[in-house]
Amino acid sequence: MCLRKKTCWSARSPYQVLCIPALRQVIDLGDLGNSRMVHSLGQSGHPMHPQYDNFIDAWRNFEYHPSNWERTQAEAGKHDVLVLEPAP
Repeated sequence: MCLRKKTCWSARSPYQVLCIPALRQVIDLGDLGNSRMVHSLGQSGHPMHPQYDNFIDAWRNFEYHPSNWERTQAEAGKHDVLVLEPAP
């Protein structure tokens, strides 16, 4: 398997990686429901937050999950409802 990776680096410090892509996705154009993805960041996306690296192990181990392209797939998954109301 050949994997191409995009990273940010400087010629002055060629072995210091400054950034990585946050999303890796495989799209099956013949069957969108068969598409897979993995996100490298955690729930917060902020480097100093305790949940920043929640998904790092899945990213490193190429553990993809369905990307739910079809409405029925998205609605069949676990979900909650968030209601935003103005302050009194």
